[in-house]
Amino acid sequence: MKLRISEILRSLLISCVILILLELFSSTILPIIGLKGLRLSFNILIVLFLTLRLNSTWLPYCILVIQLVHSVFSIEGWAIGTIAGLIISGIINALKDLIHMNSAISTMVVVQIFQLIWFVLVNLILGFKIGNYGVLGMFFFSFLGQSIVLSILSPYIFYLLERIWKPSNNFSSTGVSI
Repeated sequence: MKLRISEILRSLLISCVILILLELFSSTILPIIGLKGLRLSFNILIVLFLTLRLNSTWLPYCILVIQLVHSVFSIEGWAIGTIAGLIISGIINALKDLIHMNSAISTMVVVQIFQLIWFVLVNLILGFKIGNYGVLGMFFFSFLGQSIVLSILSPYIFYLLERIWKPSNNFSSTGVSI
């Protein structure tokens, strides 16, 4: 599929609005109903979706925008998430022919694997930054529960994002591959 730059910007804007709504849900509604320890990072799902579907030179900029929006709701720095997202996009591009997400189960498994890689990358960068790699094990069990919930939600989120990032029918041949 091909997307024009205007379609990429429109889809990215809609994805950011959805991310803001999901972040608001995760940071306000979940604690109200008693799930204070559950902090879902929907930005990871959006970055994984874009990395798997968008074949464009605009991908790093899209990842940066998603991470900047996420940083409003998180103490995790946008830079660390952007670096992790770019490394994961490189891994996914290298393995793209091997990754087939043709069922909900396969989508959940792929998302879980890449969330684990994301967790390790972010914590290695944080460990390097503060000079203590002990943080990796400290947050693993809280991350594991959250990543399982996100993996279960991933087919639904990907379905929604697939509709948003679908190219319009009237495009010229100067589009960007998706």
